[in-house]
Amino acid sequence: MREHGHKQNHELIFIYEGSGTVTIEGETRAIGPGSTILFGRYARHRIDNTGTTDMKLFWVFSPPGLEDWFESIGRERQPGEPMPAAFDRPQDVAEIQARMRFVPPMPRPADASPTESK
Repeated sequence: MREHGHKQNHELIFIYEGSGTVTIEGETRAIGPGSTILFGRYARHRIDNTGTTDMKLFWVFSPPGLEDWFESIGRERQPGEPMPAAFDRPQDVAEIQARMRFVPPMPRPADASPTESK
């Protein structure tokens, strides 16, 4: 999950399979099964899967509305279809994030690799 934040929403995540790291406002911690994380409003955060299997989580987003984000940046698929291959975000992603009241990610150093922004 790329670094982002929300001006009007909270996120609650419970990890029940897999392992990784969570970074909140630049501080990184290890997470795994049983980890519960609350991202408050304006807190920039990201999750990285550092394990060898899929990370599975239960996710609550309040108040609702994130479906508009996925509709704006995603690819349509029908039930039962496999997950699509990775694809680039739309060119106007910053405008979409502003419209949906996202907190923009921190600027990346010029020497950071592109994979750091996934």
